[in-house]
Amino acid sequence: MQNKILTISIAAYNAHKYIDECISSLIGIKNFDKLDIIIVDDGSKDDTYNLAKVYEEKFPNSIKVIKKENGGWGSTINTSLKSAGGKYFKILDVDDRFYTSNLDEFIDYLDNSNTDIVSSPYSFYYVGKDKYEVINNYKYEMHSLTFRTAMLKGNNIIITEKCFYADVEVSLKGIKYAKSFTKFNKPIYIYSIGIGDQSISDNSFKKNINQHFTILKNLITNDYAEVMESDDFDEVIKNAYKSRLLEMINKHYSILFKFSPNIENKQRIIDFDNWLKNASSSLYNECNLLRVKLFRKNNSLYSIIYLVLKFRTMVYNIIKGR
Repeated sequence: MQNKILTISIAAYNAHKYIDECISSLIGIKNFDKLDIIIVDDGSKDDTYNLAKVYEEKFPNSIKVIKKENGGWGSTINTSLKSAGGKYFKILDVDDRFYTSNLDEFIDYLDNSNTDIVSSPYSFYYVGKDKYEVINNYKYEMHSLTFRTAMLKGNNIIITEKCFYADVEVSLKGIKYAKSFTKFNKPIYIYSIGIGDQSISDNSFKKNINQHFTILKNLITNDYAEVMESDDFDEVIKNAYKSRLLEMINKHYSILFKFSPNIENKQRIIDFDNWLKNASSSLYNECNLLRVKLFRKNNSLYSIIYLVLKFRTMVYNIIKGR
């Protein structure tokens, strides 16, 4: 079998509407034989598995389909990583795509690379508007990261199962063990925005706020202090880790402030704020959201903060035409 350069892990759950477009973005390139595409059917109730098998039968040297009981997004990463045969490992959600035009050059780049993490730009694709927005800031997010497979396997990285928002866990656990970083300057990942009730929507965040906290708690409790205090991690890794974690903390606060103001929801913010202060005083002190600073100074301002944020969101959506 030809040497595989890139394993692409595709989590698929009830994905019959998306799987053709997703796989089509990977087919037809010069380096297709160097791809190790693993489609993990996470207990779908539709015909996702049968559609995926069609591709496996057509491209048996490059596509493998694994059917398993439903265990959530993280479980598909754990499953595909065990079977990964590529030099590098990258995640692709089934309702997203890769830039086909940039994929050959990217594979050639990986073929000649030995760094632990390759970061690249990615694009937002706004469904319904047919509009792309390239994100060029090389932030350490799942969409921008490609990991050396041996690094992930060698450190026995396991992702939390049956839990939303584990993509942050993938990014930060990968960063934790990386010794070297490089950048590829063309976008690879196309991240679709506006498909149903995505996990990044406000409604989904509010519904799954406890799962968001579970991932955040795991990262702060189990990994953060080790990364910050160890001499084994250089400043680049420490800063990248802290920056991404602070983004997640700020997001958690932002969602908490979107709940209608009442005694219970106010206490929820107080409880999280106290937990963070006890868990990591440094992260607590570096949280610079104005709404959090005002709340800490006088939590009786909660209702006013909520109304101001609601009005700001309404104006923003009008300007953006949403």
